[in-house]
Amino acid sequence: MQRWIPVAVPLVAASLVVSAIVTHSPGASAQTRPSADAGLNLGPLPWLIDAQTPDIVGTVVQVSPNAGATTPLATGRGVNVTAGELLERVRDANEFEQRRFAADPQALEQVVDRIVADRLLAAEARRRGLENDPGVRAAIERALIARLRSTVLNPSADAQRVTDQEVRAFYDSNAYRFHIPERRRVTVLFTQDLPRLQRETRRWSRMNRTELRRAFRELTHRLTTDEELVRLEYEVHDVTEAREDIDGTLRRATFALSEEGDVSPEPVPGTYRGRRGYWMVRLIDKRVAIDRTLEESADWIRGRIAAERRLVVEREMVQRLTEQSAVRRTPATSAVRVQVVPDPGNIDAGL
Repeated sequence: MQRWIPVAVPLVAASLVVSAIVTHSPGASAQTRPSADAGLNLGPLPWLIDAQTPDIVGTVVQVSPNAGATTPLATGRGVNVTAGELLERVRDANEFEQRRFAADPQALEQVVDRIVADRLLAAEARRRGLENDPGVRAAIERALIARLRSTVLNPSADAQRVTDQEVRAFYDSNAYRFHIPERRRVTVLFTQDLPRLQRETRRWSRMNRTELRRAFRELTHRLTTDEELVRLEYEVHDVTEAREDIDGTLRRATFALSEEGDVSPEPVPGTYRGRRGYWMVRLIDKRVAIDRTLEESADWIRGRIAAERRLVVEREMVQRLTEQSAVRRTPATSAVRVQVVPDPGNIDAGL
């Protein structure tokens, strides 16, 4: 063990270069191609893995065991790596890596090196008591939960097939997801000072598009004083012809514009938050209407229903375990206080 563990890391980098040279050497098969280690022929593939890849084009990688799963590959104090573990790692690898294993026997040894190194480092971490580190315990919890979901919760939820009737019911009851009207985003100017607005916009008809965009932006910032519109940076999103929470005059002015960048030709009267005034609108962009059929949406709906079932199964288990464990809660605010305070590093703080 001690003779090859120290060289595991440099071999990882070197193997990429070696395997590239070996894999592309003409006239050599995967079984007989040498691994080009100091000019030495290391012989055929190890006895453990039977992987046949004579060429990349028109070939497949076969991975199969040649030894019992419990056959030891590396042993030591607190370390035991078996043939079954290596076989699982190789099978989980992508095709590119598997072809590298077929071409370069040393690449397989590096997999064992990595497992041994991980075991030794984990054992050393436990010796130092790091398994009690909060970050480690949280990571272990996340890994355990992920495994519970994949092996218990999700299979239980997925055991019941999503029916065509359920898909149809979801589609019919969520029409807004599949039939979306055209939506527009606009910059809006809203003011009660009509004389000034008319005076400022009188010369706009002689401007080109760039000049008009700049003039509209500047006038919007000067005349629009409503705090909510300022907070929204003078923009209104997702305007549709049927949206009822927006002033009808604003909706009509928005959809009267044809091209992105167009500006209302003149002010139009309207209201905003109970105040009467005048709108002008600049069209920023528009998203075309979407109309998806049931057939187009069926796969997405099945996935959505399956995900909801998984969530229900998990919530039910949490509820059952909570009751079995007689969990009692204390308000979190009794332990932690979260508040917003002035930044002491800001020279304007407190002014």
